[in-house]
Amino acid sequence: MGLPAEEDDLFKKLLDARILSEEMGETLREMKGFRNILVHEYARVNDRLVYEAVRTKEEDFHSFQMGVVAYLNRQEE
Repeated sequence: MGLPAEEDDLFKKLLDARILSEEMGETLREMKGFRNILVHEYARVNDRLVYEAVRTKEEDFHSFQMGVVAYLNRQEE
């Protein structure tokens, strides 16, 4: 796949390789944006919103994991 030139290139490469679905790619872009807010604007972050995001988005991490595992299993065939 090659190395990504920029952060968003990583998502494009994973989409092009069919490791991620379009939906998961968009979810990860949103997660990256949320991460950037946490890192760069920490003093302005509402702790309640962070807690709710972590609590309600746990399934996204599982879906990402399952997508990667499915891709790796296809590579073994």
